[in-house]
This record gives sequence, C-alpha cells and structure tokens, in this order.
Amino acid sequence: MSFDAPTVIGWAGMILLVTAYGLRKSLSTTRYALFNLVGAAALAVTCYATKAWPLLALELVWAGIAIKDLIGARNAGTGEADTASSGTGTGTGDRNASGS
Repeated sequence: MSFDAPTVIGWAGMILLVTAYGLRKSLSTTRYALFNLVGAAALAVTCYATKAWPLLALELVWAGIAIKDLIGARNAGTGEADTASSGTGTGTGDRNASGS
C-alpha cells in the first residue's frame, strides 16, 4: 500500500465517517454533519485523484447533505437541528438508509 497524499487523506476521511456513524447517538447534529462533511470531502479528494468518478459523485452528494444539515442546524437558532424529524434520530445526513 502506498502512503501518498490522496491515500492518507482518504483513510482520514474514512475514519471520520466511521467515527461519526459510531457516535451518531451522542454527537450533536452540527458535529455529526461536520464529521460527515469533512469525511466526504476527504474521500472526494481521493476519488478525484484516483479517477473514481462514480464514488466522487457519491461523496459530493453526501457532502451536500451534510451542508444541508449544517444550514438546518444554524437556522434552528441553537446550532442544533431537530434530529427526531428524520425518523432515524441521526439527522438527514445519516448514511444508514435502513433507519436502524
């Protein structure tokens, strides 16, 4: 395995996403969205560098969802968006589509 910049950035992004998912019940909506945004952006860098275009598109969608959640949290006035409205208790940026 090479340790070039895109690989290291990709690993860091993956760790952020998995950490966010693991801590989703204890993170605020803002922090959860930030973890997802930074993780998706890091993985997008790796996808771009390796020309993995379908995965780049996916990471851009996830980043967009995280941005939407951040805007929603800011508009809520407290920095915390209502996480119960999505049905998963983890905000709309949750990568777990099954809702469990």
